[in-house]
Amino acid sequence: MENILDEKSSKQIFYNIWIKGKHFKKLTKEEEKIYNIMQEHYEYYVHYEVANTDELDYNKEDFNPFLHISLHLILEKTLENKKYAFIEDGIKKLTEKFGKHNSEHIFIEKLLQYLVSPNALQIPMLKNKVNIIIKKKLNEK
Repeated sequence: MENILDEKSSKQIFYNIWIKGKHFKKLTKEEEKIYNIMQEHYEYYVHYEVANTDELDYNKEDFNPFLHISLHLILEKTLENKKYAFIEDGIKKLTEKFGKHNSEHIFIEKLLQYLVSPNALQIPMLKNKVNIIIKKKLNEK
């Protein structure tokens, strides 16, 4: 079984999806989700193109575009679960002011900080955090 947890293997998965999508080859539903997220991040195209090489070392960089794409995918998968409909509602509220993609970024950043806390997976606590994020962002000038 492929070790998807090591950097080289996971980068190869992204590379394969990028090349398939770029050349209009058939993508699975899951690959299509990932490819669509990748396309939204044109600033990372060069990273996708060299993901099958060791040209860029993300252990030495402050930012890893593949982790960023993975976080978008995690958010998207979370929103598929009706138990977390309140997160989708929150993103919709922020979308009016910030646009869909920027609203997702707000949630990724803020919820990531929250998810490392001990009470993170308790739904009432998570709902409260979502409401705080929405109110704070909507009141920014």
